[in-house]
Amino acid sequence: MLSNRAIALFIITLLFIPLSSAFMVHSQVGASFPMGISTFPLTGVHYTNQVEGIINISSLSIGQSFFSNGQPFQTGNASLQLNSMVDGLFWAQDVALICQESPNTFGIRMVVNFWNLTGPFTIKVNNGTVTSFQGLGVICYLGPNITVKTPFELGLFMTENSSGISFSFSYNGHNRTYYFVPVTGSFQIGGYSKLNLPNDLEFVWGGPGGGSIVPLSMNSSAAILYEQGGKMVLPRETYSIGFDTGESAEGVSVNADLSSVFSPKVNEVSGTDDPKVLWPVPPSISISQKNSTVNVSVSIDGKVIPNQKVEIESGFPLSPIAESVTDSHGIAVFRNISSSLFVVYYPGNFTLSYSYALSSPVLNSVYSSLQSYYHKLLNFLQSEEYSFKKGLTSFFNNGKYVSPPTTVNYLLLEYIAAISLGVIISALLVKLKT
Repeated sequence: MLSNRAIALFIITLLFIPLSSAFMVHSQVGASFPMGISTFPLTGVHYTNQVEGIINISSLSIGQSFFSNGQPFQTGNASLQLNSMVDGLFWAQDVALICQESPNTFGIRMVVNFWNLTGPFTIKVNNGTVTSFQGLGVICYLGPNITVKTPFELGLFMTENSSGISFSFSYNGHNRTYYFVPVTGSFQIGGYSKLNLPNDLEFVWGGPGGGSIVPLSMNSSAAILYEQGGKMVLPRETYSIGFDTGESAEGVSVNADLSSVFSPKVNEVSGTDDPKVLWPVPPSISISQKNSTVNVSVSIDGKVIPNQKVEIESGFPLSPIAESVTDSHGIAVFRNISSSLFVVYYPGNFTLSYSYALSSPVLNSVYSSLQSYYHKLLNFLQSEEYSFKKGLTSFFNNGKYVSPPTTVNYLLLEYIAAISLGVIISALLVKLKT
């Protein structure tokens, strides 16, 4: 069994993952991000009382994590994090710390991190540790252990009510609420937090602590959901990376399966860890015209899409002049189109972005500003890739936080010791499992 001091070292190490790691990791590592699935709308804000991440893991191999300077950290350990902002003022993390014990056996320890972005906490909590770091309040709780074998399904979910926020997990369909924080507020998806970070909802893989990066080899499918109108729904805008946490993973390729446009899936497999927009994505639109008849073909990944509304627009500014619906071959037929200069407009649906196609290169100079929602999301992603690497650095460089008090703070001393002795922590974790 671990000693109380060893447990304290481990808790405090986890406690400061998002901030302590941020100023050193992403200034040195190029393409290293929290990989998985996140959602952040460009227009509007969603407030919800429940968020959830679900993953089905067929196979998983966890390599040796390391710090940004190349220093080895731990072997066979990774974190799977469900993270969400609460009213832009708090940051809630429901974390599964995963330790590989054999090729198909894993120990999972549940961990709660709950951050006050406006200052120290003044509340009392049961069992958890309440402290402050650089002016921010932090609640941390080291939760229960489970042992799983692949394949398995794991769910992480957080629920808020008038009393506070509950942290829960599910394993192969059996749910368990394991911690409660008496802080009220709604999970906010969209807009920016007190720290000027995107209020995304993210379900992502990262290193096991201390700002580490972990290489993974895996085959899984995942989803994030949030409550809307009394039921859990899939988000309409998703990305393959998270924007808030300081942990990151390598070797995970996240891809969208859009074979069912209203029920998309996300597959996480071994491959290149590229940041990308998962959905909505623009379909392929091809135009052919013979005399006054125009055929417009709509497809995605080479598969035709029937029953899709398509419009032809013309003039300046653009206005609709004809409307049709794709048939079973994915073709919308327009008749009596006298002009050869027009724009095809596809309104989009759940996973397919609204998009435009031009009948002639001549129109490019006139309608060069036309852009699909996908491209706007892509522009956001690219800008956040840059700020992800440098924005977290500004937590310290901008002087937003006061230095810790000069009085002796044994929790902070233990934190410093834990970061310095990452290899020892790894050994302690192994002892905990045994």
